[in-house]
Amino acid sequence: MALKKSLVPQSVYRRQLAACLKELRDATGLTLTAVADQLEVNQGSLSRIENGERGTTAVLVRAPLDLYGVEDEDRRSDVLDLVRADKEQQKPWWRKYSTVLTPTRYGGYLTLEAGATHLASYQPMLVPGLLQTEDYARAVISQMRKDLGRVSKARTGRAG
Repeated sequence: MALKKSLVPQSVYRRQLAACLKELRDATGLTLTAVADQLEVNQGSLSRIENGERGTTAVLVRAPLDLYGVEDEDRRSDVLDLVRADKEQQKPWWRKYSTVLTPTRYGGYLTLEAGATHLASYQPMLVPGLLQTEDYARAVISQMRKDLGRVSKARTGRAG
């Protein structure tokens, strides 16, 4: 059976939050089970937050901070800022263009693109643009656009 992976990749902020919460818990000497029991939350959910597999909210992070005895306001603020930054980063980039990009027409494609982990390109007829040499590009263009005439090296400002 295949494991279900989230389509939304872990943000840097989520990984930092996870490491910070685990570090704070380890400093208190509490086990994950003990923390889950004291906070009356599911141990699996707490584990996924500490592993960066799941996002969380500021409300849910304040309880462990209280339990771990984190009283320094700057430290608490830094941890809660990581929660907010992770939430903000999970918003799709195209949201600000919602008046132009209607979700019914492009939403599915944009979601798929955002979740993509790699890109493959198959071009059996041409060498991809970044791999083309100047001479190759000149030959291809002259064959495709006979109306342009031969572009010489002298016309492009290069000595031949």
